[in-house]
Amino acid sequence: MLEIGENNAAIKAFQTSIKLDETFIAAWGNIGAALISESRHQEALPATQKVLELDPDNPTAHMNLGSIYKELGNLDQALASILKSLELKPDDSDAHMNLGGIYKKLGELDQALASTLQSLELKPDNPTALMNLGGIYKDLGKLDQALASTLKSLELKPDNADAHMLIGSIYKDLGNLDQAIASFTQHFELTSAHVETKAIISNVIDSHVRKIISQDNIPTFFDKAVDRALRGIGASQCDELKIYESLVDSKKDRFITLAKRKAKTQGQRQLDGMPISVSQGTHSLIKWKDYEIFKTANDLAIYSMIINEVRPEIIIEIGSGVGGSAIWMSDICNALGLETHIYSYDIKKPDIVNKNVTFIEFDLCKIGNSACLPLANSFMGKSKIVIEDAHVNVLNVMNELNTFLYKGDYLVIEDSSGKQRQIEEFVLIQGEKYRVDQFFLDFFGINMSCSIDSIFRVF
Repeated sequence: MLEIGENNAAIKAFQTSIKLDETFIAAWGNIGAALISESRHQEALPATQKVLELDPDNPTAHMNLGSIYKELGNLDQALASILKSLELKPDDSDAHMNLGGIYKKLGELDQALASTLQSLELKPDNPTALMNLGGIYKDLGKLDQALASTLKSLELKPDNADAHMLIGSIYKDLGNLDQAIASFTQHFELTSAHVETKAIISNVIDSHVRKIISQDNIPTFFDKAVDRALRGIGASQCDELKIYESLVDSKKDRFITLAKRKAKTQGQRQLDGMPISVSQGTHSLIKWKDYEIFKTANDLAIYSMIINEVRPEIIIEIGSGVGGSAIWMSDICNALGLETHIYSYDIKKPDIVNKNVTFIEFDLCKIGNSACLPLANSFMGKSKIVIEDAHVNVLNVMNELNTFLYKGDYLVIEDSSGKQRQIEEFVLIQGEKYRVDQFFLDFFGINMSCSIDSIFRVF
């Protein structure tokens, strides 16, 4: 007896019929067709094969089998099954339409066109065949014909989300971006009608559509997650649409006060911070030229973007570690064609020689008491990025750094979960000079870097 998972009432009714008579062809066929309609093709396969075992010349079963094989990626068997169906029933419009879909998947566009046109000769007002014809014309570069055919499909079936998606891609290829945005938006409005989310879904759709178009329709992994959520596909433990909405705000409202940022994040990381916990390495540390780098993969990417944007004359690193991060930053600057020099301070000087890096042995606890930062006078008037990663005497160190930080410079406080009081005190004193850069802080998710609310641009 065929085993099928969770099924709707109709499928269960057909199963009941089969229990009474396993040779009941119609019941097997109905089960297969119902599962196909739910895109459960692997489950539909044995039911459809059972029909053909009982009735080898059943043209509908051969057509359904072809559809199943097509969706499972077995195009040769799909083609053979559809051709057998048409041999038994040459005037079947749906079979010709499905044959066109298989030829399209095989890249045989001329044959796909001929089969789809044959389907429409038999059934001129089939909205699915008209949409398929539009897709074929698009692939052939015949955009005006593609547009006309797909618009005709929408006249017959206005709520066809797939047709709206195709129309959007055609308009995009025609260079009509406003119409493309409108069509893509209509597609997601239809697919997301019953999606539950705390986000304002219209805002998410608009931003998502514009982002994808700006990327020439090439999605990121997260774009794909948002896309699935807008289609209501798959179960998820998190509200991807609400996450996306909050992250879009981080780009639109990029530079804000620390107080406003705190009100938004409450000093927390998204997803309980686990992704950032493991992104520094689990069984090993990230290495560069055999030097260990005590930074996360996220931070390395963020620093490379900040460096590219600021194009600093100098980078000041407070806390050298073993020296790997300074060497890495120097190489990134070189790759960008910059003549940036790195100054790296620590109580223990790394034993590394690099022409673009100056390692300076210095006890940071002396700042604010008996000493200033060595070489600080030479930093005046130069564009810079400053990274505090020493975790000692934090407030005095930040006050010292403030003396040579100017408009357009960046101050990054790493591992800042235990430094929030000092950071807030420092920023309160400096007023509007330091603003949080949400673009970088939330590039991989809210506070998904080692710097919680503490990547600052100087104003």
